Amino acid sequence: MYCNGNGACYNFDPNDAMCPSWKGTRDRRHSPKGRASLMREWLRGMSQQGVDTVQASKDAKDRRFLLSFLPRLKNTLAKRRGDYDFSNEVHESMMGCLACKSCVGQCPIKVDVPEFRAKFLELYYSRYLRPTKDYLIGSLEFVIPMMAIFPQPYNWLVSRSWVNHFSSKYIGLSDNPKLSKLNLKKEMSRRGIRLATPLSIEALSPRDRSRAVIVVQDAFTSYFETELVLDTMETLSRLGFQAYLAPYMPNGKPLHVHGFMKAFQRTARKNLDMLQSLAFYGLPFIGIDPSMTLTYRAEYTKAFGDSRQIPNIQLMQEWLMKKATI
Repeated sequence: MYCNGNGACYNFDPNDAMCPSWKGTRDRRHSPKGRASLMREWLRGMSQQGVDTVQASKDAKDRRFLLSFLPRLKNTLAKRRGDYDFSNEVHESMMGCLACKSCVGQCPIKVDVPEFRAKFLELYYSRYLRPTKDYLIGSLEFVIPMMAIFPQPYNWLVSRSWVNHFSSKYIGLSDNPKLSKLNLKKEMSRRGIRLATPLSIEALSPRDRSRAVIVVQDAFTSYFETELVLDTMETLSRLGFQAYLAPYMPNGKPLHVHGFMKAFQRTARKNLDMLQSLAFYGLPFIGIDPSMTLTYRAEYTKAFGDSRQIPNIQLMQEWLMKKATI
């Protein structure tokens, strides 16, 4: 939020990735500069009221859902009546953010809107009720493996026009994607794709281990674009590498995007336990989906700092580029 006000985010070039939400609205509140300004003003107001946001974040994580329900309901009803709260203006601006991190990559001072947006949403929803779609998206990584066992009923539902109308109007979700018709576990068995486990890696000879690589799964490619995962594994094999697929574990990115910080840290901790058990053998990790892969070097690093060793998980193109220069 330490924006220097140079306005570099007010970029009208449609071919430049900088803040697509600003390009789509041309509303300065929806630019990285506008969001940083609103956030600074919100923090200033909180400070004047004697609110320690760091302590408030800890309190929000410890607060029981049922005990906080009535106060949040009261505030939500007051909001609908039109009672003014500057937090609602900040919330409106943050809701336009796509959490794409283009600001981090192109802003001269790396203003990270998705990061302070997630922290703001954690505090905002400790005061107001969350929309249903936040819970649905946040739980997606956990329920999708069970849904993928029988994808036909889910795909039938999301293909119905009345379901899409209801979901869009009353839940806030539209154009829900269909699950892949391919079952990843069955295809792994049929195609001879190996699962990365300590036993399977220990069984590798030194020569095979030098050519081995572990592909880290994510919910969106493994269950919605299963063909992409299978093609990736086949491509690596044809290039002469020993490709292993890491066991599926929720990444936590959807939880972070929607401000479920306590659940994100818990999920990330379990995922790191699994990855670190594999990282012990020194094999490289690569990810398929850029957004999910970059979570490890951004959100994970900020969440754990020096308290946990975060494995180096590269994008496939990054890893292949290094291999091409050897």
